[in-house]
Amino acid sequence: MNPRREIKVERWQDAAVFAVGTALLFVLAYTVRQYFSPFVALAAVFAVLYPLRRSPHVKGILATAVGLFLIWFIGELVTLLTPFIVSLVLAYIFSPVVDSLERRRVPRWGGALIGVAGSAAVIVAALVFLGPLVAGQFKSFLLTIAPAVSSFVQQMNSGELIARLQAMGIPADPLREQITREFGPRLEQLLSGLMTAALGLLSNVGAIATQIVNVILVPVLTFHMLKDFHKVRNALLDILPGRARVKVVSYGARIDTMLGLYLRGALTVAFIVGSLSTFLLWIAGINYPFVLGPLAGMLDLIPYFGILTILIVSVIVALLSGGNILLKALFVVFIFGGINFLETTFLQPRIVGRKVGIHPLLLILALIVFGYFLGFAGLLIAVPTTAILLALLKDERRLRKERGAAAAEISE
Repeated sequence: MNPRREIKVERWQDAAVFAVGTALLFVLAYTVRQYFSPFVALAAVFAVLYPLRRSPHVKGILATAVGLFLIWFIGELVTLLTPFIVSLVLAYIFSPVVDSLERRRVPRWGGALIGVAGSAAVIVAALVFLGPLVAGQFKSFLLTIAPAVSSFVQQMNSGELIARLQAMGIPADPLREQITREFGPRLEQLLSGLMTAALGLLSNVGAIATQIVNVILVPVLTFHMLKDFHKVRNALLDILPGRARVKVVSYGARIDTMLGLYLRGALTVAFIVGSLSTFLLWIAGINYPFVLGPLAGMLDLIPYFGILTILIVSVIVALLSGGNILLKALFVVFIFGGINFLETTFLQPRIVGRKVGIHPLLLILALIVFGYFLGFAGLLIAVPTTAILLALLKDERRLRKERGAAAAEISE
């Protein structure tokens, strides 16, 4: 027989065997599908394709399989890793304080103990003295919001507020219709859902037990991470190969300068804004100042949308507070307008030091995108993440220009 024909026959036979084997493999996989897991799937992919790993296409498939497996694995571990992530962030924030104490001949373990114990003492004191007040106002806010909304709608229907708005030259009939048909029911439904979720969370024994464990675990982890912060960082860098290590150190220094400046400064400004908002709302006689004030500090971490959100919520609460509601609403606008002016003209330049260098249009786009995909957490990390990506992109462009200039000099 012709040797070429024999080779063709063998190839056809191999292809037929491969097709039959693949079909039987799928049948077997379907049969045992109830026992399948990402571990089994990854092992099956490697068992089938690893002998062909020299092929570029197979390498791509194996790399994709590993990447998908890591995404699943990290997603499954997020809940378990939450105390470690929180402790790492706290260690990163307080590391400069411990470094400063170490330069003053305080042992690093002593500086870490001072940082953790001091923070814990402040938190415990706040919970003891302010916790019952905040919890009481939050509970009252949730339990009375539905009657307050109904009362506000009745005031709109009674004509008292309408008459005031018309006296100021504001067309009030369309506003009354919208509030009666849309605003009242929707707001009541939203806040009732919030109350139900909050009460459900409080009644979840498993969640409470997990939080208790985290409360105990986070200070311990933070202490050890602060004590050995530089050792942990160097150990992670030693895992990387030489060239990658140099690049990571270079980029890491740039990111550390930017992220550390923004994170520590933004949290300080948010704390000041929250404390000042609480005090001024309390002085102005607005209901639930110890709920709205901390909320203002938390939302201050979200540019543009944060101030608008807390302003709208506070104005609604002022309109539901009774008494001279228009005057209280004006007080709310004046308070947050003044705080925003103080923040942009004094607090941000003095504490944060400089802007993160993001154009407002790009910043709004980043907030929308991160918020859409990651929710509230995405809004919090949108600014630093976008700033880091822009910095890395600028560095990459600079390196390309330098390499291009060097190549041009060599060619000349």
